[in-house]
Amino acid sequence: MDARARHRRPILLGVIMSSLVLAMSACAKTYVYRIEPTAVTDLSESWNDTDSRLVAQALIEQSLGSTWSNAYTDRHGGELPTVIVGDFHNRTMDHIPVNTFVNDLEQAFMNSGRVQVVARPGEERDDIRAERDDQQDHARPDTRSRPAEEIGARYMLQGELLSMEDEEGRERIVYYKVDATLIDLETNLKVWSGQHEISARSGERHSARSRSAWSRPHARHGGLRNTRSWRTGRGSTRTPAWRSNGPRRRRNESGARTTGTRC
Repeated sequence: MDARARHRRPILLGVIMSSLVLAMSACAKTYVYRIEPTAVTDLSESWNDTDSRLVAQALIEQSLGSTWSNAYTDRHGGELPTVIVGDFHNRTMDHIPVNTFVNDLEQAFMNSGRVQVVARPGEERDDIRAERDDQQDHARPDTRSRPAEEIGARYMLQGELLSMEDEEGRERIVYYKVDATLIDLETNLKVWSGQHEISARSGERHSARSRSAWSRPHARHGGLRNTRSWRTGRGSTRTPAWRSNGPRRRRNESGARTTGTRC
């Protein structure tokens, strides 16, 4: 009888342990946290939607702070200038959703109330024209949108995105710069040119981002190598001009985000 009891004990313990594992698995929960779309969510030093939104806003504010828009309005009896956002080429080695950045630029232009923005070539414009053509055959005459009444853009905004890196051990900083130029489509004159830069730092135990107008000499600082050159997707590099003439804003002291503009 004792031998049978000793033989059953390991089996009983195995059954109990299996039951505990099943119970724990059944009680485990997956938590999903929802955040505001405008919240800053930095999981790495890579370009993200916050960068896109802040850089677009900074560039448009910088552009409208120039004289071209007021000069056009004064020459045309108060009429707002019409702008189209053209191509912004991704010259970095990273995957950057350029269409999202272009949409952010358009939104910043429209929200300013100081320019008119026309639809870009491609699906957006093709869909509009297809709908207008369809109305000519199927809509009531008094509600049809007339063909050949589009407003042509007078100015085009275009530019490129560049990046460069610094790293020392497990710490890495990525710098992004966006150059933008506004061109008069009638005269081919460049009426405004500007740029905005951001940086993001990652380390072994944290990832923090910052935004600033840079003022950094070509020397070692903070334990990071100053072997910086603009990194492009075509294998070429550019050496930046290290200067700063813009204001800085900070959100916090640790994991800080700051923003600044150069023109």
